[in-house]
Amino acid sequence: MAHDFLDGKIALVTGGGGGMGGAMTLGLAAAGARVVAVDLNAEGLEVLVAEAEKSQLAARVLPAVADVTDIEQCCNVVERSRTAFGNVNVLVNNAGIGMQSISETYMNKPVRFWEAEPERWQAMMDVNFKAPFLLAREVVPSMIKSGWGRIVNVTTSLDTMIRQNYTPYGQSKAALEAATSSWAKELVATGVTANVLVPGGPTNTGFIP
Repeated sequence: MAHDFLDGKIALVTGGGGGMGGAMTLGLAAAGARVVAVDLNAEGLEVLVAEAEKSQLAARVLPAVADVTDIEQCCNVVERSRTAFGNVNVLVNNAGIGMQSISETYMNKPVRFWEAEPERWQAMMDVNFKAPFLLAREVVPSMIKSGWGRIVNVTTSLDTMIRQNYTPYGQSKAALEAATSSWAKELVATGVTANVLVPGGPTNTGFIP
């Protein structure tokens, strides 16, 4: 087990049922944190819990099925965290959906912005941009009150943000990165920070067709 430098901290990771979110959940737990792993995929969370049990980390991982684009469910999952572990100290906004949700054939048949269906456009913006806002606004007051907190928003490369045929994925991540910069300025001197995490690639997730 890793050094317990996060001992006593409570983290909430969205998209925690697998891929990068699952790895981050287990990594945070191994570092001493108690982690609420939030995901819409109940089966993915079951696999995560099994992995946590193998590593003797199950007591530190709480699975929570929720739609993080819904404000009521966001409030409920934060309250569940408070009841089980305490106030959230670390928020990792990792949940995201990629261009395959706009078109399953986007790799071979690029989608131009005027071809994107408004409903799918909105769904992507809700997951990739709205959800981090909803959760951050819910947990930041208690972070500020305690004088310590960390917000980590998973974004993407600048090239992807402005790449053609990537509407609205690129724009959703650009919006989140801009918001993170603004939040960081507003949080100066509170003990709470907001930063972006840019992965090196899509890894073995649903982002790979």
